Amino acid sequence: MKILVEKGIPFGADVFQTLGSVILYDGRTAQRLEAPDAECLVTRSNVRVDRELLSNLPALKAVLSPTIGLDHVDSQAVMDFQRKHGRILPVINAPGSTANGVGDYVLAAVLELQKQGILGRECSVGIWGYGNCGHAAADRLRAIGCRVVAYDPPLEHAHKGGFHSAGLDDLLSADCVSLHLPLTMASESRWPTYRIVNKRILDALRGKVLINTSRGAIIDETQAVTYAKQGVLNLVLDVFMAEPTVSIRTVEAAVFATPHVAGSIRQGKLRALEHVYNAWCDLMGMHGKYNFRLAYERLRSPFLIKSLPLTTAGREVVVKAVDIAYLSNRFKQSYKSARSEHTRGFAFITTRRMSMRDEVVWPD
Repeated sequence: MKILVEKGIPFGADVFQTLGSVILYDGRTAQRLEAPDAECLVTRSNVRVDRELLSNLPALKAVLSPTIGLDHVDSQAVMDFQRKHGRILPVINAPGSTANGVGDYVLAAVLELQKQGILGRECSVGIWGYGNCGHAAADRLRAIGCRVVAYDPPLEHAHKGGFHSAGLDDLLSADCVSLHLPLTMASESRWPTYRIVNKRILDALRGKVLINTSRGAIIDETQAVTYAKQGVLNLVLDVFMAEPTVSIRTVEAAVFATPHVAGSIRQGKLRALEHVYNAWCDLMGMHGKYNFRLAYERLRSPFLIKSLPLTTAGREVVVKAVDIAYLSNRFKQSYKSARSEHTRGFAFITTRRMSMRDEVVWPD
C-alpha cells in the first residue's frame, strides 16, 4: 500500500510507515504529483486538494487531513472524483485536536497585551465562534477573571436551545474580540464567513483588540491594516490572506504577528495524526501498529498549571509556554529582511516549522 504524506507534517512519516510504503511530497508542488497507485493522501492546509491533484491519483481511497478545518479541500472536485470512479472518497480531518494550543495562544496574547497596558486586568473578551477552539480560549480567559461574551448564532441554531448566543452588539462591546470561525463562502453555507469582519465591524472595534487565529480571509485585511496603521485598532494576527507570501504591510501593522502557529503544539499534532490514522485503519479494516501511548509519554509537556484561578506564577507559565512576543519578533525580523516574494514565503514557512511548542497542561 502506497501512502502519500506531506513532508511538513510532524511525525507523519513515522506514523504512517507502520501501514505501508510512505512517499513524502512537497505541498508546494503537490499538483505535479503522479502516483497512480497511491491509495491514501495525507495532507494539510497548505495543499489545495482540487481537481488537478485528484486527477493524478486515480487509485485514491481517502484524503486524510490532520487539521481543524477543510477549506483547502475542493468539495466539488471530490464529488466529481467520486462520480468518475464510482466510489466514495472519504475526506477525514481532526477537529479540536489543536484547540488547546489555540486557547493557550489567545490567553498568552491577552496576558502580554495586559502587560503592555493595551488591555486592562479585568478586560472583557468576545469569542466569535464557540466551537472547540473558541471554547478552549474562553475557559482559559475565565481563569484570569476575564468576562467572556460567546457569539455563535449557527451553533445556537444547531443546538436548538443547548447553547444561547450573545448578540452581535454584546460581542462588539467587549474590549477584545477573538475570532474562531471556519472559512465558508455563500455558496457553501447559510452562514458565510468570507470577509465577515468588514468595515462596519471594524468601525465598531476602534480602540479595541482583534485577535485572529482562524483564517485570514475572514477579515477585510486591507481595512484592518489601515485602522491599525492609524493607531485605532490593535491587531494580533496568526493567519493572513495569501499565505505564505503575506503582505509585509500587514505583518508590520500587527502588535503581534505569527506565521499560523497558534495550534502548533506537538501534542495536538500527534492527536490529529492519531485521529486520521485510526480512521484510515477502520476504513481499511486494519489494525494500527503505531504506539501512540509511548509517543505521548515522550511528548509530555513541562508546562503545568497546578491550580485555578490562575495565579501570578500560572500566568508566567502560559506566557513562557507560548512566548508570543518572541515568536512575533522573530517572524517580523525574518520576514522584513526577505527581499523578494519567494524569500518571504520561505521565511514564513521556515519560521512556522521552527515554532512548534508544548501545550500547557491544565487541571481537570
